[in-house]
Amino acid sequence: MKKKNLIWTLGILISMALGFTACTNDDEGGGIAGDANELIIGTWELYDAYGYKMTDGEKQDVNDFALGSLMTFNADGTGEMHTENAPEEAEYFDWRISGNTIVTTGGQDFSYTIETLNDNELVVSRTETYDDGSSYYERLTLRRSGSGSGDEDDGKEDEEPVAGDAATLILGTWDAYRNYCYRVVYDSQEEIYDHTDAGDCIFYPDGTGEEGCMRGKHFTWKLEEDNTLSLTHTDSGYETGTETDNYTFEKLTETDMKIIRTYQDEDGFTCYDIYLMHKTGSYPSVPDISSSPVGNVFTGKIVWELDEKEFIYNSDGYLEQIKGDDETASFTYTPSANDRPTAVNVNIEESNGRRITIEAKLNEQGFATEISQTDTESDGSSRTYKMTCGYDMEGHLTFMKDSRENREYTLTWQDGNIAQVVTECFHDDSTTEWERTHNFSYNGATNDNNLLFYYNVYHIDFNSTEYLYWAGVLGTAPHKLVTSLNGTTHNYDRDSETTESETYEWFERELSIQKTGRLESHFFKFYE
Repeated sequence: MKKKNLIWTLGILISMALGFTACTNDDEGGGIAGDANELIIGTWELYDAYGYKMTDGEKQDVNDFALGSLMTFNADGTGEMHTENAPEEAEYFDWRISGNTIVTTGGQDFSYTIETLNDNELVVSRTETYDDGSSYYERLTLRRSGSGSGDEDDGKEDEEPVAGDAATLILGTWDAYRNYCYRVVYDSQEEIYDHTDAGDCIFYPDGTGEEGCMRGKHFTWKLEEDNTLSLTHTDSGYETGTETDNYTFEKLTETDMKIIRTYQDEDGFTCYDIYLMHKTGSYPSVPDISSSPVGNVFTGKIVWELDEKEFIYNSDGYLEQIKGDDETASFTYTPSANDRPTAVNVNIEESNGRRITIEAKLNEQGFATEISQTDTESDGSSRTYKMTCGYDMEGHLTFMKDSRENREYTLTWQDGNIAQVVTECFHDDSTTEWERTHNFSYNGATNDNNLLFYYNVYHIDFNSTEYLYWAGVLGTAPHKLVTSLNGTTHNYDRDSETTESETYEWFERELSIQKTGRLESHFFKFYE
């Protein structure tokens, strides 16, 4: 079995290996939230570590830290340390604290500066300088793992594995900083693998998860009655998984999680697959959009992500940003006397240096009627387009005139759904250059989440202006989910004609569009 150096012993091992003799250590202050002698009592787990050696002015990083190792401080001034899967190899020491310095003795004599010490975190560091001018530095971050052992009067009660409602605690983004697996072979332990930085994973309220710190990129999860965690791993994320693992919680709090899967390998030996995680982001609360333009359009769930772009709302429920890898759209609003906006501005920054600005004036319904869009290229050249829009009494967009290529869009609504979209492109003399007609069918499934893809579904190509829809100011959505398109395009002064057909399949978090010769998919998530 591969063994790593125990925490707090690394410096000595390095010193011995290099043949150095320590002569000084550097103490720096601060960060103790109370009585250090009381706060430190308990068991701590090494969460992060950093170290380096300096020799003749050259820096060499040190990475051989045993992340996940445990150190216990007892109230009587004794302690022990061991790697998590080898408690029988524990080493024992005595400890004392003076000011912001902790000293350990008993085989390993060390003096560390306490940088941070509170109920949940312990950060210590030390710098050693040697006779030949070389030096060594390390900084260790530990998180509380449990109560002290060997002292019933340490004042800290044993903790339950799950500190509250597991279904609530588990939601959010977790950094799996270690995943290791070992098996027990005839009373000895053999390491199967040990991965640090196993990746992030996210648990959503709808029972899905992603970003594969487990086995695949996506998974579904549920809690059983005995508080065990059942994970079904899928690579696509949207198909039914075929492999399910059951984990037990050894620890689940608002900040930390440890889960263990026990199974038998092909040789019949018992194996333990263990994840150590720290929460890096809580699941966001549902925005209150009741007083914002978003609330006029989105009466179901609120969009959180669309095609890997995150939707960010401010404290008043207004859409503030749509943030993706390639571009970020930022929204600002001009309020009226009754705090309802009369104008919306959108500033879009693309990763290639291109910039788009959109200015929209709103009518009494709260929808954009006059729109100005300026596209500025990375070389500074720019062009501005003007658009005017019309709406019916239900807030449906019925008409848009777009100066870009002299286009006009006419939308015909029937029973609350877009039945037809006619697109005309005109020459400068106002004669028709080309015309396209798209007819749409619906099968009765309701559009509960008010999704309306102007471009991808209805082929209304007004570019980034579609961002206004997600802010709630470019009309309301169809009542039902569209299922098919049939269309005809008259090209180039009507001297040719092409036909088109598409089918749409809607899932809980995905729209699949079957076009001639290819499949197009769009993914979305909602605040729950």
